[in-house]
Amino acid sequence: MCEPITHAFLDALLPPIGSRVDHRFRSNRAHGAHLWNSAAIGTLHPLRSNSHMNQPHAITHPRDPLHGITLETIVTTLVARHGWATLGARVPVRCFRHHPTIKSSLTFLRKTPWARKRVEQMFVAELP
Repeated sequence: MCEPITHAFLDALLPPIGSRVDHRFRSNRAHGAHLWNSAAIGTLHPLRSNSHMNQPHAITHPRDPLHGITLETIVTTLVARHGWATLGARVPVRCFRHHPTIKSSLTFLRKTPWARKRVEQMFVAELP
């Protein structure tokens, strides 16, 4: 692994403040952080911790219990728990009552905000 790059080393590489800077290499010296365009450099940012990239994505979110959960996951889970008949009774829509499929339900719920809201509320009410 490479040795960490110091601010003094980067300051020697950077052009003086106020001079014309190449668009591929930007500096934010006022805040003491150097921002590199990784596409121009070809590597990850050497000064930032990249450990978050190896961590699994957290599903929980402090204010939104549905953060990171897709509509397909919601519908599939509700169908597995209750079945199409119960979903059709709780949310009286044709896509749950007559020849129900996940695909037709997703299409309808994405186009109909009131039905989607009711399905999401059902799911949230059953979360642990």
